[in-house]
Amino acid sequence: MPADFWISLTSKKARDADTAAAVKTATDLAYDAGWSILDGSRTYVRYQGPINGIDHEIRVEPDLRKGGYKLHNGSTGGYAKIIARAGEGCSWSGICFRQ
Repeated sequence: MPADFWISLTSKKARDADTAAAVKTATDLAYDAGWSILDGSRTYVRYQGPINGIDHEIRVEPDLRKGGYKLHNGSTGGYAKIIARAGEGCSWSGICFRQ
């Protein structure tokens, strides 16, 4: 997995890629309005869909869909997880900073 991912979120769809340029043409994942999960102390909502035949999810804190919240370093963002499931599967998680 790359060290950094770029994500694009709207109220109904999301995209992710490992470069800013690639996220513009990445496959759209649909928002799953009927799903949420509490993981540790964080609540997530998700976008999901297949990419090249592999189940793919972007899980984000609800506030991140609306622009994020104030982070300790003074920027705006939130926490997200990117999950791809093929065989054993893999995931990436981290802080997302808004530009």
